[in-house]
Amino acid sequence: MYQTDTTLVSTKKIILLITAGAIILYMQNAWVPGFFFDGYLYTLFGKNAAEKGYWLVPHITETYFPRFDQHPPTIFILEGLFFKLFGSSYTSARIFGALPALLSATILAYFLIRTKNKKWGLLAGIIFLLMPSFIKKARFPALDIPLTLTFCATYFSYYYATITESIKHKYLWWILTGFFWGAALLIKGPFALVIAPALVTHLLLHKKFSTEIKTFAPIVGFIIGIILFCLWPLSLYLTHNFDIFQRYLDGQLFDSIVNARGSQDDHRPLTYIYHLTLFAGPWLLLALLSFYQAIRAKKIEPLHSLFLCWFLFLLIPLSLMKWKYSHYMLPLYPALAALAAYPLKNISDRIANKIFDTATILFLISGLILLVFPISNTSKRNIELFKTVNFVRSLQTQPKTWLNVDGYPQIDMSNMISLECGISPETISVDTFLQMNTHERSVAMIKASEWEKIKDKKSHQFSEVIKFNRENISVIITNDLLKTPYLY
Repeated sequence: MYQTDTTLVSTKKIILLITAGAIILYMQNAWVPGFFFDGYLYTLFGKNAAEKGYWLVPHITETYFPRFDQHPPTIFILEGLFFKLFGSSYTSARIFGALPALLSATILAYFLIRTKNKKWGLLAGIIFLLMPSFIKKARFPALDIPLTLTFCATYFSYYYATITESIKHKYLWWILTGFFWGAALLIKGPFALVIAPALVTHLLLHKKFSTEIKTFAPIVGFIIGIILFCLWPLSLYLTHNFDIFQRYLDGQLFDSIVNARGSQDDHRPLTYIYHLTLFAGPWLLLALLSFYQAIRAKKIEPLHSLFLCWFLFLLIPLSLMKWKYSHYMLPLYPALAALAAYPLKNISDRIANKIFDTATILFLISGLILLVFPISNTSKRNIELFKTVNFVRSLQTQPKTWLNVDGYPQIDMSNMISLECGISPETISVDTFLQMNTHERSVAMIKASEWEKIKDKKSHQFSEVIKFNRENISVIITNDLLKTPYLY
């Protein structure tokens, strides 16, 4: 079952290299605050689960996501448990987000080493670590990184299920396949559905479908996956929250996938191919060579074809979807790395050892450089918001209302202020702001040019305390938050 390469560096050293590289690349800047806008939101769901008990139905405030219905709560529950152990902070949130990425890289390398050869595992692991898009996304708490881990676990369990001769072991691996598939469904629903046709196609391609079905093991695994996913809607039903699941189906299946949430921004089917060409061009070229080798081969290797099915059965549906985000592609990257490494897996032991030594030196140097000269000690995201929050925290009296008077991107401000201050900002127009007669303990962000036009009408209530000239943003607060009005 296993092939060993006695002249190559040991398996332990390869796994140590991949793990250390993942820690260096994915956990750099773990202490720096600031996320992309969904990162704030997902961190807050985990925090509110841990601190306020919103486990089954994620919650922000009574006015902003009082009952979140866009995704299952699985990751937020796990994040809440993580926060219970290590506290809620930007650092713990980043580490929680990076751990599935680290495990994905390590498992990919180890799986290939154990099933085929060390050279394929070594190269695939290194290539996977050098995927820029994955590095970027792994540094934030998100859904697609843990989804990637469940994709790895599902496909690798399936492969073991199809190569073992023992019925007992076959049932075990099919049960694990179903379990991890169910976990993927519980993380991001529709995206995990592509796994089932990919596995069926792979079985048919190698004429194993009838043989496997006769054991009933795949059926057991499939049932387990469905049962696992159904625990969520069942729990909602028993707690009188089933409308969450109904809205989830309408929002994710129909509104996002079919109708693109009403957007007309990007329905082009080659968008993801362009993205891969731009950010993973060399690896895509090697993967195309792998495709060519599969076509030319008289008999394709089952593991090679499994990665091809994984890649195609995710890329094609994503390309046909009307709603596109680059992070939707993350579960595709382990397959891309394995396919890119495939044409190189027969290099000599001497070259493979040199690649290992070079990667070790590069990761070691990178780790030392990033430790001594970190990319940043402060957030480069939402700088205006962080400066505003720091100023507000210095006040003796804290605000009870935050207003976004068309002055800042709504999602960023809403998510970040909700996380930092526990208050969900209200987004209003300048006209609405002018019509409001009473304000008490309020902070508002407004375009500086708009404030110049209306400050004569509002100066008896508000004072400008911070002005970001380049961004054309003014921060104004009610005078009751200041002992005397003054400018900063």
